Amino acid sequence: MLLGLLVVHQFAVRQHLQNYTYSYFVRRTAIYGAALLLGMFVLVQLNMYSTFTLILLLFGISFYNYFKIGSLINPRGKDKNLKRRMLIAFFIFLEKRERNLKKLWHKELKNYMPKQFHRPTLLLLGIGFVAILMRFGYVGLDGYTLSKSWLESLDIVKNFDANFWLIDDYRVVGELALVNVYAKLTGISKEMALYTFGLIEAFMLCAVIFYLIATFTGSRWRLPFVGTMFFATVFYLLPVNPTIIMEHSPIYLGLFFALIFFIFLCRPKEIAHFETKYFLVQFLMASAVALINYYVLFMLMPILLVASLVDFGRNKKYILKSFLSYLLAILLMVGIKLLVCYIRKIDIYSFFTSNILSVDTYSYFPSLLVDFNTLLLLYQITASVGLLGLVFLRLNKKNIGPNLSFTIFFLLAFNISVIGFKWMDIDLFFKALTVLYPIQFAISLFAILRILDMILLKKTAWVKFKRVSTIVVLAFLTITTLMVDVTNTYSAKTGELKKEIVNLYDKLYQNQFQNSYVVVNNYYGYKLAQKEHLFLSHQQFVAEYAKRDSVFHAKKALGGAVKIKDDEILPESVFVVLTKEKSSESLFHTQEETYTGIETLLKDLKAKGRTVKTYQETEHLKVLEIINAPNLSGINEMIFNYDQGI
Repeated sequence: MLLGLLVVHQFAVRQHLQNYTYSYFVRRTAIYGAALLLGMFVLVQLNMYSTFTLILLLFGISFYNYFKIGSLINPRGKDKNLKRRMLIAFFIFLEKRERNLKKLWHKELKNYMPKQFHRPTLLLLGIGFVAILMRFGYVGLDGYTLSKSWLESLDIVKNFDANFWLIDDYRVVGELALVNVYAKLTGISKEMALYTFGLIEAFMLCAVIFYLIATFTGSRWRLPFVGTMFFATVFYLLPVNPTIIMEHSPIYLGLFFALIFFIFLCRPKEIAHFETKYFLVQFLMASAVALINYYVLFMLMPILLVASLVDFGRNKKYILKSFLSYLLAILLMVGIKLLVCYIRKIDIYSFFTSNILSVDTYSYFPSLLVDFNTLLLLYQITASVGLLGLVFLRLNKKNIGPNLSFTIFFLLAFNISVIGFKWMDIDLFFKALTVLYPIQFAISLFAILRILDMILLKKTAWVKFKRVSTIVVLAFLTITTLMVDVTNTYSAKTGELKKEIVNLYDKLYQNQFQNSYVVVNNYYGYKLAQKEHLFLSHQQFVAEYAKRDSVFHAKKALGGAVKIKDDEILPESVFVVLTKEKSSESLFHTQEETYTGIETLLKDLKAKGRTVKTYQETEHLKVLEIINAPNLSGINEMIFNYDQGI
């Protein structure tokens, strides 16, 4: 759909594809993403949120922007020219249209093909996919998926379908709202959306890190490449826990919008043609953060605003607008939540502490190559060296204000958190540090290189060294990353099994009618079943199903002579989920005794003439389907085989 819209846009404006750089997409992703989140918040409060209204909202935003509705009354010259070009191009295309597709390709469509792609954009796409692949490399260690916290998040994601947002009084749930949007727009299950959203966040963070470093340092690709690859691959020098690397986090999504806010604050021209709506754009960024995470909103963004005062003389107007937009976002978004707390008699202090301080996050980084305290010292030394270098450049009249602002922000946040300020939760800061330090590393490297450039500007050897040093350093980091194998230090590896379980539930969601089937599984399956389908535990299945099956089919054989009671009706299909590896200690594996009982029961059902078939078999799972009513559970079967009857 997005590709189709881009093609239509190309026909209208005839813009070279090389103009669609990463900055073009990152800016619009942030602005329209924030607008979408705010729009969803309003729709939920009005009890109007659904897939249909979501699509209408998206098309409304696109229509407003594409046809520039706001400029119809007082159009600017640029808008007039755009509309004129669109109309002329459209009528020329109608008059000279070719009916022969081959000629149409050569005469018209070929004109819109790019002669050269924007290479830094391709580089960023490559790094983003590397970040995703690196995280998939640790999927076997995944300890987050199907955990208590994961299942609670899944329940909140599903609640949005019932237009519930403020029902969870002690949690800010904007990130999970976007998970629900992601599921609706892609058509995947809520389970799969929640499982993969952490990978999307990793890709988005790669984009904003690359964009920020390129914008602040002026480096086209070398320094952004260093910083972004550091975040994407060098886990052994970052506070990352491999067992929760698939975790989605409101800290990460909040940082995405907060860093875009900071870029627009320090480099107002980056806002491009949105400049006339600067206050509105900054308000959207701050509002998105307010709906996603209070730690970023109240602990990190104020430090960002203070650090931006380095360039107050240059950006006074924009700093004031950003500060006011930040206050307005807090007043509206947080004010609504406080009003709900007051109405429901919820303690406001408890509400804030539960969202600013961590209760389910802990610091454990087994993949580090050096002691964690030593690593923190290295972080501080790197930032301090960068600060000294940037101050030196500032004294030499170099335009390095944004770099200096970020370095001051990093050192302030780092020292306040490490010293132990009560409200700067150290565990949450370590999570944020995973994103912030790669940026600081690149900025410190920028300061050092700029000073060396001033000293060795005319040295040929220095110029040659700069050309190859980036590739050598990154090749070294990448190779050592691939060589470091932390997976051998873990004995329990259930991540692959969890991935197969999520894939199974996604397949059921895609192919079966809601509430037309029951899933027989371990007790974690109860949470997965809510609002989607029926559930039986393995123990209930062994103890009760044979009797229910006999009663149901006996009365069914009598036709309409005997009424079948509601509690005697069997669902159209029953899916029995079994793991090939048996264990009495694991929450996800089938117990040996239970496995034997299920096998015996299934043999008895087959002997009675029931249809039992293998629905899916993978490396770790075997799923069997008991069909009680053919063609009434599967969507495709219902559509194409309904004439065959039950």
